[in-house]
Amino acid sequence: MRPIIKTATALAASVASIAASQTPLTAGNLTLTSPVVTLAQPSTVTLTFAANETGRTFVVYGTDAEGHVEVESLAGTTGSVTSTRYFASVNRISVSAATAGSLTAGNSGGTASSWAPVDRNQAPFSLGIGCVISGGTPNYTVQYTYDDPFDPNVDQTPFNHPTIAAKTANFDGNILAPVQAVRVIVSSGTGSVTMTVVQGMQP
Repeated sequence: MRPIIKTATALAASVASIAASQTPLTAGNLTLTSPVVTLAQPSTVTLTFAANETGRTFVVYGTDAEGHVEVESLAGTTGSVTSTRYFASVNRISVSAATAGSLTAGNSGGTASSWAPVDRNQAPFSLGIGCVISGGTPNYTVQYTYDDPFDPNVDQTPFNHPTIAAKTANFDGNILAPVQAVRVIVSSGTGSVTMTVVQGMQP
């Protein structure tokens, strides 16, 4: 297999890049900064609240790095709440009831590369993974999934690599048991991390 290269770049967090400050008076959709907000890098979404929004439900709709529909429900709280999923674009955010105060929606500093699919049927499986940082000190983690990244009907469940996790310098490792795909996420910091994936050939 030829090397697969994926890059994740830290984004500056912006509290209102997706929706400017507003106070919904009824259940419905927030007014976004554009009909479809496309993020520079797939990112988690943060809702920031001026009041206690406990009991209200917010749902973020958009697409992931592969262009598949992405939906995540977030429970209102005090302060802020951040999605666990990474959105490449956001086209709607709904709220279940009138809010107690104003709120904004924006991208956090957490970003992700697209998934790098590998051949789970190859024996031995044998993935080599190398990560190189540039332009800053990103805090990054390699993740893998057992789900098909190309199936639009499946939400990929990510698992953190046991050794390539919360790293801030160049690092490498491997995966010996079959998985479907790998990616690299940046949780904080600045700069980029480039992940190179090489799968061993059959003997």
